[in-house]
Amino acid sequence: MFQPQFEKKILDGVKTSTIRKRAHPPGEKSLRVWTGKPYRSKQRQFALAHFALPIQVSISHMFIRFSDGQTTMTEHGANSIAKQEGFEHYGEMVAWFRETHGLPFDGYFHIFSLI
Repeated sequence: MFQPQFEKKILDGVKTSTIRKRAHPPGEKSLRVWTGKPYRSKQRQFALAHFALPIQVSISHMFIRFSDGQTTMTEHGANSIAKQEGFEHYGEMVAWFRETHGLPFDGYFHIFSLI
C-alpha cells in the first residue's frame, strides 16, 4: 500500500520505484492505494513491481546490492534515486525515512510500472 501523498507522483510518472522492507518476486507484487478510509474501503491496484534489489538508506550513504556486488551510491546517484522515489533530493528522502521507519533502513528497492 502507498501513502496517499505519493499517489499523484506515481500517476504522473514522477515516482517509478518504491523501497519496501520485504522483497517480492517480480510480477507478483501489485501496488495499491485505498480508495477511501484505510481498512474501511476497497483497494485500487495501479502498478506491478518488476524486480527488487537489497538497499540500505542511512544519513550518510545509500547502498544497493546488485548481482555483481554491493555499490555505495554517489551523491548524484543517491539524489537520482531520491527523485525516482518522489522526493526533491536525498536529504528529503532521508528525513522521511528517519521519521517513518528509523535509520538505517534496510529493505528492497522495487522498480514498477503502471497497469
